Amino acid sequence: MSNTQYLQLRDRAWYVVVEVPRDLRTVLKKRRFVRSLQTQSLDEANRKKHAVVTQIKRLIEALSKTPDQIEARALAKAMDRRREYLAASSQEIRLPDTADTISERDFVIDDIRSEWEQLRKKAGDEIANRFIKLATAAVTPLEGLPEQWLAEIKLGIAGQTLSQHTSAVGRFIEWAGGENICVEEVTRLKAGAYLGELLTSSGLEPKTIKRHFSSLSGFWKWLKSRGYAQENPFEGHKFGGGKKAPQRRKGLVDAELKKLLSGISTERYNETLHDVVRLALATGARLDELCELKLTDVEHREDGWWIIVREFPQSR
Repeated sequence: MSNTQYLQLRDRAWYVVVEVPRDLRTVLKKRRFVRSLQTQSLDEANRKKHAVVTQIKRLIEALSKTPDQIEARALAKAMDRRREYLAASSQEIRLPDTADTISERDFVIDDIRSEWEQLRKKAGDEIANRFIKLATAAVTPLEGLPEQWLAEIKLGIAGQTLSQHTSAVGRFIEWAGGENICVEEVTRLKAGAYLGELLTSSGLEPKTIKRHFSSLSGFWKWLKSRGYAQENPFEGHKFGGGKKAPQRRKGLVDAELKKLLSGISTERYNETLHDVVRLALATGARLDELCELKLTDVEHREDGWWIIVREFPQSR
């Protein structure tokens, strides 16, 4: 049944609303995060809200761990500007009384550049450059995306598989640097380095490592389908080992033959099996050939008993 937790109806459209903790309000200069779900349906809003709420809570957690208030404020502002940038139209309009043209997105970019200049003076190039890359969607933070992916696919898979996906993706993100890393930073080279570490020092079985990469590949396929990623760096990797060389059969030594032939029959290994083993040893026939024999295939001749091993195509 639909409910309105984390939801607010504004102008006949539903929004997610998450309160900012008191100790962060002075840093961020806001009391709550508000995100449009772009729907008028309460049921659809309830389906969409979980991934958005998770993303906002992850952002709040990241900001609470950022000791530099300027950096925390810049990160939050960059994510707000990013939404404005992506929502703004890129269609150009002609300005009145001039031949110049400008788009709604150009206005947003001007504001972003102005804030970037101010941030350079306050906090330096590193934070300022990170701000403008996030704000203009030049990079895509992984923060919140695994939760959104899992929320979308969980209805079609078993609980154990969902748990395995969560573990595999979480392990990689922790190895790669945490939630602050961006999709664009995860290259094929980085994926290969991760595979090398799993193969050499993780202690995981090859089968488990393949499962981890299958989960990561599935996640990146979803990122591509949503436009967050251009390629899947987890596809097509070699997992080492190759095919094992076929084992050559070795003959039994005398002691092994004596042990095999002197064994007594049991309920599981009855006299028939013992007889077949002896016939195989004496004739060189395969066990399936001997088991296909019928009474008509056994003949008594002048020099003793004979068995006729016929050709059975289905056993070849």
